[in-house]
Amino acid sequence: MKRKIWVMCLVCALLGATIVMADTGEYLWTDPEKIVENDNSWNGQTTMVETEDGKLWLFYSSGDFFDYSTWEIQYKIYYHGHWSSARHLTRNSVDDCMPDAIVFNDKLWLFWSKQIEGDNYDIVYQTYENNTWSAPKKLTSTNRSEYTPRAVKTPDNKLMVVYSEIKSDESATLRYTVYNGSSWSQSGYISSSNPRNINPTIVKVNNEIWLFWQGGTKSDSQIYKSIYKDGIWSKEEKIADLPKRDIVPITARSLDGTIWLAWVNCDINDDLSYDIYLKTFKNDRWSKASPFVANKRVCDYPGCFYQASDGKLWFCWGSWNNEKGKHELFVKYLQIEEKKIFGSSKIPDTFFVDPTTEDVHVKIVVGENAALEDGLTASQLKSSLSDKIDVEIIKDSEVTEEIMKNYNLILIGGPKPPCGREEPANEIVTDLVDSKASHVNWETSSGEWELIEDPWGFGMDVIIVAGKDREATQKAVEKLINDLNT
Repeated sequence: MKRKIWVMCLVCALLGATIVMADTGEYLWTDPEKIVENDNSWNGQTTMVETEDGKLWLFYSSGDFFDYSTWEIQYKIYYHGHWSSARHLTRNSVDDCMPDAIVFNDKLWLFWSKQIEGDNYDIVYQTYENNTWSAPKKLTSTNRSEYTPRAVKTPDNKLMVVYSEIKSDESATLRYTVYNGSSWSQSGYISSSNPRNINPTIVKVNNEIWLFWQGGTKSDSQIYKSIYKDGIWSKEEKIADLPKRDIVPITARSLDGTIWLAWVNCDINDDLSYDIYLKTFKNDRWSKASPFVANKRVCDYPGCFYQASDGKLWFCWGSWNNEKGKHELFVKYLQIEEKKIFGSSKIPDTFFVDPTTEDVHVKIVVGENAALEDGLTASQLKSSLSDKIDVEIIKDSEVTEEIMKNYNLILIGGPKPPCGREEPANEIVTDLVDSKASHVNWETSSGEWELIEDPWGFGMDVIIVAGKDREATQKAVEKLINDLNT
């Protein structure tokens, strides 16, 4: 019974809102597009993710509004401007709900809440690789109910999942666990002064993880925020405290660096009082909370934001159709201009930072046998980048195939051996010259840099910064630093 009460409170809290976009200043949203309409009376709890092949996946729960045993996970795929038909991921006689998707370690991961027995729900997950879904695995297994898993890639390239744990007295705590590539950590507790903390939503912001959630009691709640940095969660901060209740937040970070936070503000005793509000965080400050909706239809609610690599910031929501007695799903998007890191017309920012994950994916490589001056030159380049990104310096002997698959490389030094040595200044540059991937005569070069696209077929690029001697290499680095800002 606990599960039914909790879900009905969540669903009823969403009744009455409509998503008609308000004016958002410089942003212009497209018209709504209905993408899910089926025989089920419930379609909602959406999540989106983009895979490396450019496909956009939309997952959602679907079933009979009043019979949770019929709820299942379905998905659709957006590719080349069209949505596929709906496909079933789960089909069974138990409740599957609240999905969340992420791409991690070249796999698509999907987490959701699964009814185990009665009011007991666990977090389970599957992965998708080589056109095949894995068998479901349990992430949690307790005598309590775990809901609303939310996944994010950490700054140190691990996978974190935050979720809400509901106790028998209806209080709720936020917990999290981290996957290091081979195993999950023991779950940790996120401290809060509120007795009931549910509906987390999470986003990576540079070297931090920002977590928002609904905190308070069943009758009175607000939106809170905590930041995870260097293994520690900050003290909770109230981020939205409007009259009436604030519930069900969703968030994303767009390519221009803006943090988007939307949630429902409602009166629990008035089904027609439910509105969706929006705040954005830009230029180190939050905007004022403003209505993001207008009440023209009944039971519209936010599902998810998602920033795609092509600049589209997607917004998905569900809308109750009174005539048909169904929840239908809609999407719209706005086009975001990417925030420039360097502003260079010669080297794209994407060489340094992944536009989707915002992770730094570049390393500076110095030869094992390079002259001392090459190491100093590499440090000069690293320092020039440090106010915008943090780049690691490694030796050519440390470059593995795994690094070549996941990082763009800035190679310092050419193929010519330093004075008094037999080995090349940079072995990787020598290999690129031998394979004719490099077209510069480094033996005579007075100092320059060369961008080589995808020399190994892994989708990653390299920049060679070199010259005929160490003085020429120094000039080449100075040219690169100058060109990054012009």
